[in-house]
Amino acid sequence: MISIFEGSPVFCIHGLGGHVGAFGPLARTLVPLGRVYGLLARGLDAGRQPHECFEDLAALYGEEFLSVQRHGPYHLAGWSVG
Repeated sequence: MISIFEGSPVFCIHGLGGHVGAFGPLARTLVPLGRVYGLLARGLDAGRQPHECFEDLAALYGEEFLSVQRHGPYHLAGWSVG
């Protein structure tokens, strides 16, 4: 079986509400093909403030991608609720 991901990780990015639990079925399907990471929103746990703007969120998530994989292409999963 040839994976379209070629062993590259897939980054699942939370939707509204900040959780990635809805990606569970997808992650279980993709794990045999490669690594799967879920990016939770900051501020869901005590002591951490949520991001104040989208640019801050994007910068932090970009750092997360680079910490796992230095060069693209990057495979992202997510959804929009509006």
